[in-house]
Amino acid sequence: MNSTSNHIIMKHKLIFAFFAATAILLGCTSKPTNNDSFFVVMKDNKWGIIDQTGKFVVEPKFEELWNFDEGGLALAKSDGRWGYIDKSGEFVIEPKFQFAKNFAKNGLAPARVNENDPIGFIDRTGKYVIEPQFDKVGSFGDDGLAIVVVNGKQGFIDESGKIIIEPKYLYISNFDKNGVAFMRDGVLWGLIDIKGNVIVEPQFFRIKNEVYYLTPFSR
Repeated sequence: MNSTSNHIIMKHKLIFAFFAATAILLGCTSKPTNNDSFFVVMKDNKWGIIDQTGKFVVEPKFEELWNFDEGGLALAKSDGRWGYIDKSGEFVIEPKFQFAKNFAKNGLAPARVNENDPIGFIDRTGKYVIEPQFDKVGSFGDDGLAIVVVNGKQGFIDESGKIIIEPKYLYISNFDKNGVAFMRDGVLWGLIDIKGNVIVEPQFFRIKNEVYYLTPFSR
């Protein structure tokens, strides 16, 4: 075998060794990232989360489970209570809530401890930053507002918990991209702007638009 052949063989061995070492290193240090795809799945009547390869990143051990939010937390139910887990599958906010929802982009989530308690908003440490005071709530939208219900009437709060539109309507929708929402204060429907000004007096028996189905409330 000539020197040229030996050189080619040696080069191939070095390349193979490099890729083998890289594969081992990646296998040892691989962790879920924000670029991974995650899927909530049930196995043996318990919920877990797999990645796009089918590998469990969160073992199936929860009664109910939601997918990870943009901040890397997932809403999980254990022993009848809701809490929040990270991508290791461990609770970072202990399961102590009778009701809770996913965190919005602003890092706030509605939650209550017991069934008959009012609802407030917690941060990613599990601390109430908007004290429990509402009968029902929606999640915060991109406009920084959330629908709240007090004594059966609906209005809006901002991210500080300040009432922006007084809870006085029987129904109110989220605002669309132009800052317009529809409301009902009796039988008929009208429109308001984001400051709460009535821009179309209630006069319609039915009304809907692209945000018609975007007003989820706790029960």
